[in-house]
Amino acid sequence: MRPWGLQFHPEFDAEVMAAYLTLDGAALSRQGNDPAALCAELLPTPVAGRLLRRFARLTGNGKSG
Repeated sequence: MRPWGLQFHPEFDAEVMAAYLTLDGAALSRQGNDPAALCAELLPTPVAGRLLRRFARLTGNGKSG
């Protein structure tokens, strides 16, 4: 068995990140961050889903093809 890991979150698309920023807005503000400004900088991540599916195939956890 070979261990695999990722150091990023390809499942976090712009919609998921916006929800995260909204839900944790108060905590982020207390830490000196501006949730609205961060949300305004979000960009689409069209490659992330493909990357995650490819990772699943390579590790044997997804469908082939």
